[in-house]
Amino acid sequence: LLRCLRIMFRKSSSDKSKKEKNKPLKTNSEHYRVFIAPFREFAQKGKISGKIGKVICYWCFCPGISTEEMKELGIRSIILTSGTLSPLSSLAAELIVPFPIRLENPHVIEQNQAWVGIVGSGPTGRKLTSSFVERDKPEYKSELGNTLVNFFRTVSKGLLVFFPTYSVMENCINWWIEKGIWARMGSLKDLFQEPKTSIDLLPLITQYEKKVENGPGAVFFGVCRGKLSEGMDFSDDKARCVIITGIPFAPFKDPKVQMKRLYMDQNAKKVGHESVNGDLWYMQCAARAVNQAIGRIIRHKFDYGAVVLCDSRFLEQRNRNNLSFWIKNHISICYSFP
Repeated sequence: LLRCLRIMFRKSSSDKSKKEKNKPLKTNSEHYRVFIAPFREFAQKGKISGKIGKVICYWCFCPGISTEEMKELGIRSIILTSGTLSPLSSLAAELIVPFPIRLENPHVIEQNQAWVGIVGSGPTGRKLTSSFVERDKPEYKSELGNTLVNFFRTVSKGLLVFFPTYSVMENCINWWIEKGIWARMGSLKDLFQEPKTSIDLLPLITQYEKKVENGPGAVFFGVCRGKLSEGMDFSDDKARCVIITGIPFAPFKDPKVQMKRLYMDQNAKKVGHESVNGDLWYMQCAARAVNQAIGRIIRHKFDYGAVVLCDSRFLEQRNRNNLSFWIKNHISICYSFP
């Protein structure tokens, strides 16, 4: 706790060069927020004891504190490289240190090696929208399931299907099992579902790869920001198609999300800060998670595959603008089910 307090209340890097008298000391505490939340203590063997207590959360909402410390060390240049830094505006705004040179490159592949399609409606013409209001409706879950069945029938080898959250994935799969859609999927491909624990993931990936290599193909259902979407290598036949079923917005009513949005709104009003308010930050974080999942499709210059964005909200220009630079050159809009 003492170490945390020292970090929070030490003098801000941006204030150390100023020697004006009678000026309030500026510390890093302005970048922290405190939240007190109730929690239940868990007894051994995972049973709830029923005792309710409180936990004090100290959340740092400015990763730029670390980059400022690097600047103090005399580092002349900082180079950030990644295939999924986009959108860049919110990232640069949070790091405080100015990034005057920004570069977004096209992919190493040729135009005919990737196809990106926006599919806004399913086989019956019903709109596909995994919004909070629509995603629990039986009509949506059935339409999405029938849409996926058609893609599974068409695409050979491996497919990755990403949902916004674990709960959305589980609700859809349970509905498909109940209505027989899951069985139709299973008649076309072997089906795998991303577990919540890392220890259970590697054996499933091994099984998935064997089915892709030796069987009719396989489908791995996962979650944006989950284990499958970040850092996993699904090259060649392991992922000939990536399907995004929704935009993974963070939980709107989560206290941490609400406080972060308010923090971004307050910082956007400050002179000299890049203008990224809470709403824009919220949208761009979701877009970055989408770009991360899409990145599973092309892993080297000879790879190829298709990306299907199964949510009508991708038809909106503001959502397409936040996609990675290389994706924009490959987008096709399907106004009716292909």
